[in-house]
Amino acid sequence: MDSRAATPWWMLGGSVAVLAVTWLMALPDSVSGAEEWVFRLFNDLPDWIEAPGWPVMQLGAIAIVAVIMLGVFLVWRRWQISAALGAAALAGWALAKVIKELVVRGRPDQYLTEVNLRPEWEGLGFVSGHAAVAFAMATVVSPMLGRAGKAVVWTLAALTGLLRIYTAAHLPLDVVGGAALGVAVGAVALLVLQAVTGAERAETETERAG
Repeated sequence: MDSRAATPWWMLGGSVAVLAVTWLMALPDSVSGAEEWVFRLFNDLPDWIEAPGWPVMQLGAIAIVAVIMLGVFLVWRRWQISAALGAAALAGWALAKVIKELVVRGRPDQYLTEVNLRPEWEGLGFVSGHAAVAFAMATVVSPMLGRAGKAVVWTLAALTGLLRIYTAAHLPLDVVGGAALGVAVGAVALLVLQAVTGAERAETETERAG
């Protein structure tokens, strides 16, 4: 197996390990001093960031996935890539919902005082669905991009997660866990995509040989 084909396996193993560690750390009904420090580092940033940051944060919203799928198809003209991206994003979103109910961790203002809410948030915190969706999509499209393109998609995914902290939607562990979940489902989508592409290539070569 060459290094490129093996990369999704490494990503899957590493991301599952990170998800497991953050899951265990998020189970206590409290926030550590270190996590609070990281949270306030971003949550205390100036208010003017909210307006330009809000559209970027929506890259992790499930409602935007169809638009991104269309854009991916128009760029590469391969429905398999678009389908893999959509499947990974939906899986990340759905699994995030399941994990939230298993962990039952609240939003930052449930544990901390003097939180800058932009706006007020309801529901559960761990894991961040926005981070899961954004990192799932970045994982799927990254192998098709050059170095500059990779930097852009991973930066946008990271900003999505950091903006969730800035707006007080999530605590840092929620975002890291969500990012790990997104990379995991994205890696699985890449493995399926590799299998489909390999099968199509083999079928084409057989037809040509015949």
